[in-house]
Amino acid sequence: MKIFLLILNLLVLIDCFDQCFANVEIEVQKNKFFDIPIYLNYHQEINGINIKVKFDDSVIQFFNTNIKGGILEDITNQGYISYNPPIVRIGENEIEIGISAGGENLVKGSGIILFITMKATGAINHSSTISLNTFNCDENPAIGGFYLNNSFFQKISIKILQNCKFLLDKISLEDAIYVLEVMANVKKNDSICFIDFETSIQILQIISEFNEHFLR
Repeated sequence: MKIFLLILNLLVLIDCFDQCFANVEIEVQKNKFFDIPIYLNYHQEINGINIKVKFDDSVIQFFNTNIKGGILEDITNQGYISYNPPIVRIGENEIEIGISAGGENLVKGSGIILFITMKATGAINHSSTISLNTFNCDENPAIGGFYLNNSFFQKISIKILQNCKFLLDKISLEDAIYVLEVMANVKKNDSICFIDFETSIQILQIISEFNEHFLR
């Protein structure tokens, strides 16, 4: 049975090699909180999980962890506690997280097990890599990682950008087109400005005003 599970884990590891060991960049607005889900690919009952995450705490700060919304939450919907709240040890540039079973109704299978909440506190245009250095389930190396865009990763990069909405009244038509190209993933955001859906709507309004001006 152990040999079968080892082969199964190796097959899963080979299947996810490109995404598990890739590095993806996330843009976060300065002083904003953001959540990082952790995904576990497992085929047995989950008794305990140990995680160590490393990052640059001069750029991002740890805030909280939560199993709510993941597969380890109250699975009976009757207030039955199957897993204890995560225990977190905060160190310099790292956190260690432990989750243990608190009941007999254990989860078996794969899914998001934990959300880590952090805050972007560093200087504008600075970045920090967040690395999943340790990820064990039932004292064995686990398959999974940070869960983003239906894939999981061992490392992600957080880039801190500025809220530039106060500059929208000074934006040019060329700037407006650039923002739309970034939103459409045609171009990479090389500016220091955080670009979100609300910004893109305001940009569309600016372009509309440009059109009205030139059509007069």
